[in-house]
Amino acid sequence: MIEVRYVTKSESERWSIELSFNGGAEVGKGNPSNTDVKIRLLSKVNQHCQSSPWQLEWERSLGNIKMPTGAWNGIHLAEIVNDLLFIAASNTTICISPVTGKELWRVRTGNTPIYKILSTKSNDAIIVYNGYYDFESSLGKGNIAKVSLEGEIIWRAELPSEKDIYSNPPYYNENELYSNSWEGFLCKLSEEDGSIMDKQFTK
Repeated sequence: MIEVRYVTKSESERWSIELSFNGGAEVGKGNPSNTDVKIRLLSKVNQHCQSSPWQLEWERSLGNIKMPTGAWNGIHLAEIVNDLLFIAASNTTICISPVTGKELWRVRTGNTPIYKILSTKSNDAIIVYNGYYDFESSLGKGNIAKVSLEGEIIWRAELPSEKDIYSNPPYYNENELYSNSWEGFLCKLSEEDGSIMDKQFTK
């Protein structure tokens, strides 16, 4: 197995949150057991200067936990929304205060590692995407979830069919939320309740 160090980060005008881990570089080969997951927070020395240097606020280790295989569809495991830090540690989203460094809450959105966290278009919640392989869905709900900034799961996305699953991370296009399913459907999802507003067969 070829090992690399994956680094994913998010920046705001004041903060930069970074998560890194050891992972496999080859598709289908998985990750090493020693993922050595670390997070660190930096702040701008001068918030009013765009080219200001960064200074380290804190750094911590999360250990050798199961992480996504970044060689598949890419990863985005850190996000800053309304001055709150969000990171994905295996199958759990963690919210941290950048000012105190304290964990505010954590929520498990599925049984598989998270591949992507993104802010909603109105910055009032986050969208979380768990990996599709071996994901345990129930009641026709899939591996995309909307989570409030207080840690409440608002909805799980409707699936095109009971046996389908979302095989690609969600994304915004012209302020609409989309994702592709394993069975070939491009689905437009309602940001309000996670229902499928429209779907098109693409293959």
